[in-house]
Amino acid sequence: MPAQIFTDSERPDLYDRLDELADPWPEFIHHDDVVNEWWPLLHERFPDFQLVLYDPDADVILGRGCTLPVSWDGHNKSLSAGVVDIIGEAFAEGAQANVLCALVAVVDPRQQGRGLSGHIIGGMAEAAGRAPASSA
Repeated sequence: MPAQIFTDSERPDLYDRLDELADPWPEFIHHDDVVNEWWPLLHERFPDFQLVLYDPDADVILGRGCTLPVSWDGHNKSLSAGVVDIIGEAFAEGAQANVLCALVAVVDPRQQGRGLSGHIIGGMAEAAGRAPASSA
């Protein structure tokens, strides 16, 4: 069976195994106050938008995709500066999302070179397509 994408809400058991993946972030991001406050809540508050790439035959976590629903007016000049800004916007009181923003798509280094990242990006698009208009 080929690799499959699941959301955290579909397979919370896979979320519990994410420590099997290598950390994709540079060291400085682990010291950011916004990231430290809100990143752990992605699974809790937005489980339909957090993805795990999984190989059921080998019982291996292959990768991870994290996205957040945010509001965007469609103009390039209003795009956020990066992950920290997006997280702040997504968790802001009264935020009305109309797009889904990709935060990270990572394939375990031991699994790279197999064309798996496209599965994660495709899963992000599917998650956005399933979301109600007011969520993403």
